[in-house]
Amino acid sequence: MKQRLMLLIPLMLSLMTCWAQTTPKSQLIYCSCAATPYGIPDKGKDYFELIADEGIIPKVVRCTDAGTHLEKKKERTVTAEDVKRMQQILQDLDVGKLKGYNRDDEMMGGTSYRVYMEYADGQKINATWYTHEPKELAVTTYNTILRTLSAFFEQGSGSKDEQMKHIREVYSIAKQLVATNGKGGKSPHDMTITLNDGTQVDEDFIINEETELKFFFKKKYEPTDEVIDPTSACYFIAEEFSAHGHLINREWLFDPEKGHLLFVFTRTETDAGHVFENRYYYDEDGDLIEQKKKEGGKDVDEVDMEPYDGGMELKQAKQYLEVFETMVNRKEVEQAESNVKTTAKADRLKMIKSTYTSAKNKEAKNSKSELPRDMRIVIHDQLAEDYPPVTNDVKFFFELDEKGGNHCYFISDQRNSMYFKEYGEYLLAPDSHKLIFSFTQATEEGETYEYRYYFDENGECIDRKVKSPEVEDEGDSGVDDKEEFNKYIKVFDMLANTSM
Repeated sequence: MKQRLMLLIPLMLSLMTCWAQTTPKSQLIYCSCAATPYGIPDKGKDYFELIADEGIIPKVVRCTDAGTHLEKKKERTVTAEDVKRMQQILQDLDVGKLKGYNRDDEMMGGTSYRVYMEYADGQKINATWYTHEPKELAVTTYNTILRTLSAFFEQGSGSKDEQMKHIREVYSIAKQLVATNGKGGKSPHDMTITLNDGTQVDEDFIINEETELKFFFKKKYEPTDEVIDPTSACYFIAEEFSAHGHLINREWLFDPEKGHLLFVFTRTETDAGHVFENRYYYDEDGDLIEQKKKEGGKDVDEVDMEPYDGGMELKQAKQYLEVFETMVNRKEVEQAESNVKTTAKADRLKMIKSTYTSAKNKEAKNSKSELPRDMRIVIHDQLAEDYPPVTNDVKFFFELDEKGGNHCYFISDQRNSMYFKEYGEYLLAPDSHKLIFSFTQATEEGETYEYRYYFDENGECIDRKVKSPEVEDEGDSGVDDKEEFNKYIKVFDMLANTSM
């Protein structure tokens, strides 16, 4: 009897082990993790997948914003050892316990998650959840797959330590350049944007949102005796935002040669004094290679962080660079065509003059308001050391429209250097962002020029008044003014009518 019992004990232990182990031991041929956000415009599903079918070279695929016009997909090959490593990690987690896990709390907004695995023997493990209280093993598995496949993906572009070291070196140099910008007798190279846009809750409570963006740049190419290229490269952006005791500080670092985003820092302080910090490090493909987070001055462990790919910061960086290219590098903006019925010239001119008077009154009232609605862009630039510095000062005045957006009704700009001075005005239609009138006054070498252009509903010049020392100067029918206006209104909409 004792001998039979001794023989049965190993068999029972073997059966217990089989019952406890739920993860397949067959070869792993596929593995993925995916996150799908809801309620965020232009944001699609992000996922990593490991494809390791028999007979092919295994690879990792990285996809962001799947199913949208912003979808971006890249892939890199990995080794058979990488696949074995991934399988062993999943084995250690015993992910088989997640098979069939599905929880849907039917939330409003939020993000749904999925992990999925396939094995050579045909077994599959699928788990999905859309809840604030997911199973702990599900979250751990998602984070583990995300980190591991992300690490495999990064192997083809140099080690993460090398990339992080390079980013920190570039950041240190950029901060030194920012600190010395405009000092030592040199002209500054920067652009400052201030935006005042608030909300009046009631007669006694006004929340004024104030945003300041500062762009720092340098000339992309060194001037030569034959060529001076005006193209500038933005290497650093700093932002400060405040609203009713809430403060947000952000920094964007760009590669000074290639122009892609390297690093983003955000610091948020609530009106209660709670401080949150995030640091995002990117490779040249725009993929997040590292994220660090602090709450209340203490580091947050990686395993406790919500999975995130840094996509929103990357999107914001692209938007701000578009603003920079339009304002500093004078990137051309295509003019929208219009073919609508026009009013009689006399009626149109009467409307324009009435609208101009109204706009100037609103501008004067805005300057005294406790709730100003305006935006200002100041650019300091210099073509080369032997050229005079130039300052461009652009002011936008706006009001809320019926749909809750910001309608710009008046723009003024002023350019100054030691050789010239130029002032301009742009009047917009009461119900749209179409130019209806422009005025330019330029003084150069003691001579003064003035141009007034009046436009119909399709942007065609219907009247002009020119004051010039040159007798035959009839102006250009407002072509240059319309091109300048198109740049300005594009930038205004990007900054004042989209989330910053």
